[in-house]
Amino acid sequence: MWAIMTYLLEGRILTLQRPDAVIDRIIYTIIAIFLIGTLIGMFAVRTFVKLGEFQIDEVSNNNYKRTIITITIAFSLGMTLYIIQNPPTLDPIVILNGFCQVLTVSIAEIVVCWVLLGNAIKNSTAEYSKYISITIATLISSLAFGFYHFAHSPPFNTIQMVFFLTIIGIGTSVFYFITKNIYATVIFHNFMGTLGVLNGLKAAGNLGAYSEPLVPIYITALISILILIGLDYLVQRAALVKIEISREEKSSKEITPIIPPN
Repeated sequence: MWAIMTYLLEGRILTLQRPDAVIDRIIYTIIAIFLIGTLIGMFAVRTFVKLGEFQIDEVSNNNYKRTIITITIAFSLGMTLYIIQNPPTLDPIVILNGFCQVLTVSIAEIVVCWVLLGNAIKNSTAEYSKYISITIATLISSLAFGFYHFAHSPPFNTIQMVFFLTIIGIGTSVFYFITKNIYATVIFHNFMGTLGVLNGLKAAGNLGAYSEPLVPIYITALISILILIGLDYLVQRAALVKIEISREEKSSKEITPIIPPN
C-alpha cells in the first residue's frame, strides 16, 4: 500500500521534480509519508513491542547520551560521504533545501524498511546465529528499499538507480543494526537521499530553484521530526508497560502462598 500510494501521488505525476508543486507535495506527504509510512508503520512497531515480539533496545535504543553521540557520528559520516561523491553543489542553502525535502521520505523509509521490516525479519530468523539473522535482515531490508523506488519519479525508478539504492540500503542497514538508533539512522540515510535528489534536479535543470530558502519544505521537515518523536515516545511507553507487566507477573509467581495452621 505504501509503494502504491507513492506511485500514485509522486512517481506518476513527478511531484519531487517540481519545486513549485506545493499542493501535490503536501498531499503526497500527508497520505503516503505521514499516514501510511510513518504513522501506520510506527503503530505496527508499537504493536509488536507490546506483544513482546520486538525488544525495545533492538528497535529504538534512543537514550539521550546515545542519541547525541550517534547523531554526531551520522552527521559527520553522512556529510563526508556526500562531499566525496562529487555532489552537484556545495551551496549550503541548496543542500539544506534538498535535505529537508528528502527528510520526510527518509523517516518513512527507515520506519518501514528497517525498524518494522528489518526487525521482523531479524526476529523471524532468531533461530539462527545473531550474525546470520542480521545478514538476512540486512539483505531483505535493502532489497525492499531499493525496489520501493520503482514507485518514484525518474531517475529513481530506473533499474540502475534501484540497484545503486539497494547498495545504499546495505550501508543504512549496517548503520541501523549497529547503532539501533532511529534518529541517527534517519540523518545518515538522508544525506544519501539528498545527493540523489539534487543530482536528479540538476539533470532536470531545476537545481536553481533550490538556491533560495524554501520555508514550506522546512515546515514539513519540522512536522516530520515532531511526528517521529511523538510516535517513538508511544513505542517507548509501550515497552515500559510491557516491562512493568512482566515484572508484576514474575513477582506474583514468586510469592509463596501462606497456608494457615490447622
